[in-house]
Order: sequence, then C-alpha cells, then structure tokens
Amino acid sequence: MPSRIPCFAADTESLSPFFPLAQMRHFGFFSQAFAKELSQSAEFSFAPGDDTLEITIEGRGPSFHDAITKLAGELEVDQSHISALRKVDRFFPGTGTLLKTDFHREKEGEISIYYQTQLSLKLASSCAHLLGLPAFPSGEIAALGKLLGRKGVYMGIDLMHGGAPACAIFFPIPAGSAREILLPGLLTAMEILSCDGWQKSLIGRRHNELISSASGDLFISVLFRDMLVKAIKIDYENVPVPRAYQVLKELEIERNEIIRMVNIAGALGTRTLSYFGIKLAAGRPALPKFYFKRPYWAAGDEVELFARYLESSYFRI
Repeated sequence: MPSRIPCFAADTESLSPFFPLAQMRHFGFFSQAFAKELSQSAEFSFAPGDDTLEITIEGRGPSFHDAITKLAGELEVDQSHISALRKVDRFFPGTGTLLKTDFHREKEGEISIYYQTQLSLKLASSCAHLLGLPAFPSGEIAALGKLLGRKGVYMGIDLMHGGAPACAIFFPIPAGSAREILLPGLLTAMEILSCDGWQKSLIGRRHNELISSASGDLFISVLFRDMLVKAIKIDYENVPVPRAYQVLKELEIERNEIIRMVNIAGALGTRTLSYFGIKLAAGRPALPKFYFKRPYWAAGDEVELFARYLESSYFRI
C-alpha cells in the first residue's frame, strides 16, 4: 500500500503513466469546479482497449448542480439538454447525486448524472419526457424489475456533445438477495434482452463467485434511448483482482490489457476492484469495466469520514 495519505492529486499522479490527465480536455476545468468533492472521494473507471478514464464524484445541493450545468456547457452539450437537466433536478432537491465525467485526449467529453434515490417508474417516465425522449418503456422495465425482485429503480442521465440524451435505469439488488434468489430471474432478463447463449452461460457459471465478496448492492442496469437498448450491464462489488482475472481470461481479453488493469490496481495500492462491470449485448463481445473508488480525508476530518461510512451501503439493513 502507498505510504502517503491518499488524495486526489496523489492518485492522478500515480495514474499518469496510464492516463495523462493533465493533457486531457476539460480536466483543468473539472478539477477546479469540483475541488471540494474531489477532496472527499473519487472513483476511477476504465475499460480494456480504451484510453478514456472516467472519474465519478458525489455531491448534493444547488451549488453542486450548478457546477454540473457549467461543466455541461464547457463540454458544449446542447443548451436545450442542459435546460432539461435543470428541470429534472427539481424533482430531486437535496438528493445525493453522482457525476461521472469522461476524459480522453482526443474525444469530446461525456457526463452522466445519477440520482441516489429510489423512484417510481412514473417519475422516471416524467424525467425521460422532460429530456425529450420518446415514450418511456414502463411495461418492459416493470417486467424486468419483477424478474429481479425490484419495483423501484434508480435513474441516470447521459449527456454528450452533439448527441441526444440517454436514460439509464438501475435495479439495486441487496447482496443477500443477489446470492440467494437472483440468478434465475437475471438469466431470464438476459434472454428477454436478447443476450447470447454463451453470455448467459458465463453469468450462470460465474455470478455466485463474483457476488461472494459483496457487502453492498449489486447493480443491474439497462439503457433507454429512442427505445430500450437490447443490452444489460451487471456491476459486481468488491471483486478481488485475481477473481476478475479468471473472468477476463474467459472473455478472451488481451493479456496486455489484463496486465494494465493489474498495474493500475498496484499503482493505487489495492488488490480489489470496487466494482467489476460486465456489459452484455446480443452479437457483441462482453465488455468489462474496472472501477476503483478512493476515499480521501484530511487531518481532523475523521468525524466526517465516519459519518459518510455510516451512510454507505455497508451499513444498510
């Protein structure tokens, strides 16, 4: 483990051989606009074969959401989409919110906003309507939720330069339920979403092993654009790197990309992925993603750190 106290600056320095953030578009604006949130925690995520680094932070309140809309303007997101986001925000006053921002040297950035509260499909439909999306597939999502034992959902919004918004719908599954009763419903949901037989076989064989270390929620998500995308993403919590390595070999991920993931884990001083994501869609290779969540705190902030820990999924009943 690194001897220095973890902080965002130290982590970005450790990641610079893999992701030179100082050279990436909008990173300076982002790091200044969200300095307060970045002093508390950050999550780094990336996919094999992609030079994009995603950084996720958590915040709440008007000033945080104002900063998000300013970042969207910096990324040249269409002003009508930014206005729609402001309207959606009004449904979630004071709600803890996650912001994920993509960084790449050449590509335009993208942001995702995730509201950390469970909502009804009716409210999710109203938000999608404000974003200008076509008829929300409430019936299809309700059917998937029934298979997964969930009625309420979490919602995320994807915004990008030159593209239409998209809406992500998340089903949070408590770890106990994920271990005991989820798998049959999950496999049926994958079939409804047209996942290939080999993908169902992979999840059937590996699900219980991947969920064995989880202490919080398992997240299963689908994406809605002009219609429900025929794909599903599963995010497994607290997966040891050696366990992820075995799955990556089955997915035939190139060895140099596996080594890169291991080296990044080493640079951050951990042997565990905060989340190991797998996106599955018909006719396409399974796409893994690696997440490393980093808590930061300064001297004297132990009370704040403990309060945040108590609010986390580790203490959910």
